[in-house]
Amino acid sequence: MSRVGLILDRLTRRTIAEKSKWSRLYSYLHHRAFHSLLLAAGIALMSVSPPLRFQAECLVRRRWSVFTHRRQ
Repeated sequence: MSRVGLILDRLTRRTIAEKSKWSRLYSYLHHRAFHSLLLAAGIALMSVSPPLRFQAECLVRRRWSVFTHRRQ
């Protein structure tokens, strides 16, 4: 393979790796933001609406477990 071909091959591989890295980061941050929003809504619901307190506590408990769960 020519020198130019090798350089293009390396650049292409690096670009694909960078895109997948940013894609994974975006997915992770989007996931965390969604669960943060639900957690905040559950906490607000607990303080505002006593009849819905049990459902709000369940929501908060489930969302909090997302934050405390460690990926291996």
